[in-house]
Amino acid sequence: MKVFCSILIIFFAYNLALACSCQRVETEEEKIEAINDASIIFYGKVVSVSSDDGKLKVKFKVSRSWKGLNKNEIIVTTASSSAACGVRFSVGELRTVYASDDPVSTSICWMMMVDEKLVRKQLGAGKSFETITRHKPKRKKS
Repeated sequence: MKVFCSILIIFFAYNLALACSCQRVETEEEKIEAINDASIIFYGKVVSVSSDDGKLKVKFKVSRSWKGLNKNEIIVTTASSSAACGVRFSVGELRTVYASDDPVSTSICWMMMVDEKLVRKQLGAGKSFETITRHKPKRKKS
């Protein structure tokens, strides 16, 4: 019986050690600090999700950037499991993303701090990529 109890204790301790734990961000001041701490803040559409060496690589088409981006596409990595604070992204969904750089990555903890209304209040409208020039087909001369 002691062996069985020991195994259960080890099993639960192991699972607790793997569980994701985030600092709660509740006040506006804490949210503003999170905005300041983020290297990259953008709004975009998930184009693809792939797995590589225990990480998910999520490609976004960026439609608005408030911080750290000057291009309309980015690949963000996250842990592949929620126990390791990974974020679940689905192709086609639209998300505001807080991320760090070098390498560009995010986590559940970062994403819990997303407050787009406060981002707009602190950082303004941001840079829009919606007006990217599209190639127009040439007209045939008559």
